[in-house]
Amino acid sequence: MSKNKKEKKVKEVEEKIKKEEALEKVETETEETDETKKASFGERLSLKFRKKLIASKFRTLVLVVLLVALIVGINIWADSKNLAQIDVTKNKLYSLTNTSKDQLKNLDKEIMIYVYGYQKTDDYVQFLQQYNALNKNIKNEIITESNNYELVSKYGLGTYKALIVTCGDKDKIIYPELEFYTSDEATGDSLNVAEETITNAILKVSTDDPVKVYFATGSGEYGKDNVSTLTSFLEYQVYEAEDLNLSTVTEIPADCDILSILSPEQDITAEQAEIIKNYVNNGGNLLVCALTPNDGEFTNLQSVLNLYGVTINKGLLYENDTSRYLASRDVPNLNYILVPQYSSYNPITSKFESGRSEQNIIMPWSQSITINEVTEENVTIDSSDIVMTSANCYNLTNYETGITSQSLDGLEKTQYTIGSEITRTMTNGENKVESKLVVYANTTFFADSYQNSLVQIPVMQNSGNINLILNTFAELGEEENLLTIRKAENILEFQNTETEDRVVKLIIFGIPVLIIIIGIVIWNYRRKKR
Repeated sequence: MSKNKKEKKVKEVEEKIKKEEALEKVETETEETDETKKASFGERLSLKFRKKLIASKFRTLVLVVLLVALIVGINIWADSKNLAQIDVTKNKLYSLTNTSKDQLKNLDKEIMIYVYGYQKTDDYVQFLQQYNALNKNIKNEIITESNNYELVSKYGLGTYKALIVTCGDKDKIIYPELEFYTSDEATGDSLNVAEETITNAILKVSTDDPVKVYFATGSGEYGKDNVSTLTSFLEYQVYEAEDLNLSTVTEIPADCDILSILSPEQDITAEQAEIIKNYVNNGGNLLVCALTPNDGEFTNLQSVLNLYGVTINKGLLYENDTSRYLASRDVPNLNYILVPQYSSYNPITSKFESGRSEQNIIMPWSQSITINEVTEENVTIDSSDIVMTSANCYNLTNYETGITSQSLDGLEKTQYTIGSEITRTMTNGENKVESKLVVYANTTFFADSYQNSLVQIPVMQNSGNINLILNTFAELGEEENLLTIRKAENILEFQNTETEDRVVKLIIFGIPVLIIIIGIVIWNYRRKKR
């Protein structure tokens, strides 16, 4: 075959191949067009994405770089904003409760919390971001000797970690390692009071008019030094406390919001009773924790209680309900150390949760109270029980020689009231003067400890007692900003629900597997296109 014929033959074959390829391309494009027309919006979007972005090596590389840059950028932004971290502890140890949120969300004063001895990544530093996320007026700053020696020196900060909560010229130092933890004596559980301590410190430094509590003295009552645990708690709860010797004054100070008469050993004088009555008639609020002695009368103190129709009865309450007194294997017959019931209607105990041991109140050696009708003209009385015994309780009037089964013979079992809140309203024309009294026929539940020949009980280490007495002061002080926020420390691990478990597994396993599958699909697609 001649050379020309061979070349001609080759050209014909090449042209035939080109025509077939062109025809195949047209058919393929036609099929793709038809398929595209039939495809859903999502499928068409996916097709465009594959053609435009991942069909090219360069475009795929650019896409990966952009995604990585986006992730890094989001992390840098989040870090710069000090965003609050997600709390995955079961008891929300590092989350603000609604109690704090309600008090602080509208705070219009600038609060600065200086943090000493902590790193930015520490849990409690992250917890402070919850406050900033709630209210931008609450800020925090980590200080060290190198970046703020003046403050470190001013507050004498040394080896202890510390938070300094400031508002203007007022400040409060918190030592977390000493103040963020307590224990429930009844259960032995460790309780975290970090939020309670921080929030109340913010409230304390930001308030313009703290509640003023006076502890009456002069008749053997407990003053500040006798109830140091209670006094410390009051200082953390936005209160100012001071002793007031009734024998040295002619009237109760005008700044007194609550007059507290705790465990008098003897009766007050008639003159002191008149001073207190004038205080009551001018709208003053009283807290009285007292026992009426069997061998005498508190005649003058009783004349004050008569304004509210209250009588503290003689005797000793002796529980027969095994769930309502302190049980001990080592010491039997502790029926007089009561674990009373509490009202779900009174505001002092309405937030207590029935059945929770950490809410149990311990009241050793109690008497009962009775609310009587008040016949004073233009005066109305409204009473509400706070704590009471079971319906299976005795009132012993003869126990000096010991308590035996014989001493219970013939006694009637019934329910007794131990604590009550009474509101006294005196009307004079269009004017009304309201005064509140909270009375407990018990003198031990608020003390640092209770001790007799058989047992010693640190009652004010019991969270139920703490909450009861602090809520009592809150009610009398007409304060909405009293906070008692206690979180169990014994369970901190992540406790996920079934749905949360699926989400976590999807994030940990599903997404990486999905990325691998997408990579294989892209590789296979590009290999076929070559």
